[in-house]
Amino acid sequence: SQEQTETAKAAASAAMEQWLQRDADAAWAWIGSLPADQQTAHVRNALRHEADRDPENAAERLLAMPLALTGGDEGTTKLAFNVAKEYADEADDPAAWLARFPAETDRAALYGAGAAGLARKDPVAASEWIATVPKGPLFDAAAQSLVFEMGSNDPERALEWAGAIGDAGKSDAATARVYRRWMTTDPRAAQSSLDLLPAE
Repeated sequence: SQEQTETAKAAASAAMEQWLQRDADAAWAWIGSLPADQQTAHVRNALRHEADRDPENAAERLLAMPLALTGGDEGTTKLAFNVAKEYADEADDPAAWLARFPAETDRAALYGAGAAGLARKDPVAASEWIATVPKGPLFDAAAQSLVFEMGSNDPERALEWAGAIGDAGKSDAATARVYRRWMTTDPRAAQSSLDLLPAE
């Protein structure tokens, strides 16, 4: 049944996490010994766990793996998203690190993930990095993530970044999200800010 399948997957995921904690090299060696058609699911599971525990190592493993082993373009992008979200704040140059991923991966998604991870730990550093990204889809994705992470603690600054997003639809959505959240934390200040907006 579906429930039994999900239970089995959860058990396998937990077992892999414990093995990686005890002896990561042995766990990866076992995965590598499997037939190629059986490796992908284990690779993806192991990388998800390793991204939480050792994002730098997970990043290097992912960068060294062929697309076919990590689930093709879509699968690799999802894994890279998880890794980038955890590791971007540790990379000396986030843009250079993200550029190492295969061209087939969704660059905007990776920039969004990297910005989210960096902003969660150091909003100032995230702002400084995003300001260096050329305007376009990559900038918009990174700025949008910054807005989402910054919105609760610094809504006024978040609104400035939302306004900097080039895609009008994404800019409006980011702005609306900030105001919705602001209305729940400080409705008077949020309304005062809304009252300053030009009438349409």
